[in-house]
Formats: sequence, structure tokens, C-alpha cells
Amino acid sequence: MRPGWQEQAVAGTPATLLLEVQDKQGNALQMDTIRGKFLYPANSRYDLSVELHKLKTAYYQAQVTLPKPGRWELVLTLRHGEERHEVIAQTDVLAAPPPP
Repeated sequence: MRPGWQEQAVAGTPATLLLEVQDKQGNALQMDTIRGKFLYPANSRYDLSVELHKLKTAYYQAQVTLPKPGRWELVLTLRHGEERHEVIAQTDVLAAPPPP
């Protein structure tokens, strides 16, 4: 399995986001919850929250449908017991092709 989008993220189309969670030494980490918030900088009304579900050791996924093309910011919150970690990333979403 390769972490990241499992298919190209296209506006208005479901896509699978896969995460692999490891420590600095590459050991698999088990999280109690992983939540993500996709932030659309041009208009916050399009912001979207998701919860990632555990697949197997260290792998988590979510089905995501982002409504607009462009660059999105992703804020991930990972929790294990009392520990809380936050990771910030960016992702690009393509425009849907015009209908034939």
C-alpha cells in the first residue's frame, strides 16, 4: 500500500486517502483516533472534516469528496491516550472534466 491519495483527487468525486503512521524509527504506531480537516483557503464554507478508519497496523483511510478544485490545506489530529499530535499538509484537487 502506498500512502496518499489512492486515485487522483478530483472535485466532486470520491477519493480514498490512505495514511501510514510511524515513529521516527519507522515503527508502526497505533492511534485511537485520526481526524482530518480539509480547509479551503478561498472560502471556509467548503471546509470538510473526516475521520480516518483503521485498516490494519499503522494504516488508516477515509473516503473524501472535496467540492472545489484547487489547493487545500489538511490538518490531521492524531490521538493515542493522552497524547495528541497535529500534522499540517497541502494537497491539490483537480477540476472535474467538462461533460461530453
